[in-house]
Amino acid sequence: GRASRSLVENLLKDTVMELEKVEWKRAVPLKSAIRWVLVAGFLAIGAATWAIAHQEKSVIQVGRYFLSGHAPILKTRLEVVSGDLKLPSGSDARLLATTGGEVPGEAVFRLTSPDGGEETFTVNAKEDRPGEFELIVENAQDGFRYQVFAGDAESATFDVDVLEPPRLREIVIRVDPPSYTGLSSYVVPANEIRIVEGSRVTVEGQTSDALDSGWVYLIRSDSSLGELDASDAVPFTLDSDRKGVSAGIDELPVEVGYFMPVLLGENGVESVDNTRHPIQWVLDAEPEIRLTKGAANLDTVVPGRSVRIAGAVEEDYGLSSVEFCFQVSGGGAPDAEEKVERVLLNTDEGAFEFELAFGGSGASDAVQVPAESGDEVTWWIEAVDNSELEDGPHRVESPREVIRVVTPEEKISELMGRVREGMSVIEDVSGRQDETARKLKELIDQREDVDQ
Repeated sequence: GRASRSLVENLLKDTVMELEKVEWKRAVPLKSAIRWVLVAGFLAIGAATWAIAHQEKSVIQVGRYFLSGHAPILKTRLEVVSGDLKLPSGSDARLLATTGGEVPGEAVFRLTSPDGGEETFTVNAKEDRPGEFELIVENAQDGFRYQVFAGDAESATFDVDVLEPPRLREIVIRVDPPSYTGLSSYVVPANEIRIVEGSRVTVEGQTSDALDSGWVYLIRSDSSLGELDASDAVPFTLDSDRKGVSAGIDELPVEVGYFMPVLLGENGVESVDNTRHPIQWVLDAEPEIRLTKGAANLDTVVPGRSVRIAGAVEEDYGLSSVEFCFQVSGGGAPDAEEKVERVLLNTDEGAFEFELAFGGSGASDAVQVPAESGDEVTWWIEAVDNSELEDGPHRVESPREVIRVVTPEEKISELMGRVREGMSVIEDVSGRQDETARKLKELIDQREDVDQ
């Protein structure tokens, strides 16, 4: 069994106190062998005396000190948190130990190389965590064994295996765009990832070594470098030789800004070249409406007349519908309850042109607006694309315009008012010209006087 230094010291102390009271040469005039027997007897008496005085402790301590298979009682409790390690070649080995009980200020790490060479490192406790000791072995290229000593405690011996990590030899991204886009499937390299919104994406690659498993992390654009969420990891499917990897993702969200493959080799070592591959998204844009002809806001029209409206809708993949929408009100803004009339327009690659007729006038294919004098017609163009994304198709409107329906007399009065405004502007310009001519003549006369 293993004897504790503290127990032996206690036993010796009690025995010495008893022995000091005896005059050996007088009391025991025997040979040295018999004398040592008596010393052993006094030691036993001292141990028994201590055990009687400390009954509870003695039962536990004697069992743990003298029975094999039980750890000795130490003042310092030591735990090696890092334990056995498997590391990829070139990475850092972080060796961590914690202590309790009588906490020392430093610990010693003893490292033994495969050829038997030993190195010791004395490590101070962390300032913010007393009793915690950490040794970092940088750029580990070969395996080693290590043991930790702290206070009166020593650890078992642990192994650090340094192994070659698995690596991706090649990786490509296969993109299958949504069917409504009319685009064909395509393949892009990992350094030029362009993905059409709503596509199914497949990450494919070949590795240097056989794998135990692997994942593709889908990392948001706004994630920090240290953030990895296991719920965002898609597992790789391995081929028969466990070197080919493939992971499919349906409708990859546009919030994902990076792919990051992570591999775990059959030797238990994780890949170290975990590169974040950036994604460039090709988003499904909203339709854009451009008007080239149409009544300006608050223009007037007389019943029996018509207005020509033309324009075009630009869309990246396709349009579901383009409609002319209007509401008729008896003057002022239309109420929410007033019905919105919709007329589906025929378009040629997004272009449209039609006649808007008031009071039954216009050609047979004209859009008829049932409005009378005093009414106001609020109108706009509405376009809907053919998107099949989760949020549904995009729906956009042109700015809303108002046409006022007036009597012929009101229209004539309006036109006369415009003529008068025009004449007033002309008279103002003419007056300014006369004033400019007068000032110019004065300058010329002044110049002639100076020359004379």
